[in-house]
Amino acid sequence: MGLFDKLKKPKDPQRVKGAAMLFCPETDPKKALDRVEELFQIEHAGDRNNITLVQDDMEIILLATCPDDEGENGEYAKNQLEGVAGYVYQNQTGLVEIKRNLFYHLRQCKSLIQVVYSFDSASPAETREKEKQVMEPLLEITEKLQGVITFGDGMTLLDSKGRVILDKAGKSELEYYMPSEVPVPGSWAEDALPEYLERRDRCGTSTSTSPPGCPCCGSGRRSRAAPWRRSAAGRRPCLSCRCTPSAGWGSTCPMRRAGNL
Repeated sequence: MGLFDKLKKPKDPQRVKGAAMLFCPETDPKKALDRVEELFQIEHAGDRNNITLVQDDMEIILLATCPDDEGENGEYAKNQLEGVAGYVYQNQTGLVEIKRNLFYHLRQCKSLIQVVYSFDSASPAETREKEKQVMEPLLEITEKLQGVITFGDGMTLLDSKGRVILDKAGKSELEYYMPSEVPVPGSWAEDALPEYLERRDRCGTSTSTSPPGCPCCGSGRRSRAAPWRRSAAGRRPCLSCRCTPSAGWGSTCPMRRAGNL
């Protein structure tokens, strides 16, 4: 056997798939997707409950549902929303305040966004890098919708910065957790300690509502989750200089898929 026979041949890229779930307070799942379209400057494409974002070989499919939906989708959303709140309620942790605030936040969540993402990868290092790239827009969406997101097995709940709020072992990367508008029962609000109110004001996270900015003229805010790439169908031109975004997560277009664009 020669030397060249011993050298490892490069692996062919394989399609890697993953899943996530985003829980948010928006009562209308279609309105939640409208806000995602606003975030990524995607034109509305008919009456639907899903969006597909693409960048190079990476694809993210978002399916929004709520308990009021008819059929299996509504039942699934109801079970998941009740299940994640119950999971947190039963979590054996000493981080009582984090658990309590997270529980009430999840009880306020009325919509579920199911996420399925995929990309090509030829090595574990490439997989890790692309998972980070996929995570960026998902965290941006989480911030936009004031939600909580979980990846993989659903045992770890993350905030919009990707920090662990609470995991299966009852651990957290936060010293204190408070969403920007935490829903609190009247009795709890009445009994709240002064330091709770002080922490709420100090630790509440603000949610950005401005769309990504234009890299050409600088108009608007540049989204951390939307780098600019070649023009994609369904993306709006900059209203200031009329240039077309040249990079970023775009939306798939039926006409482009059919080869008409």
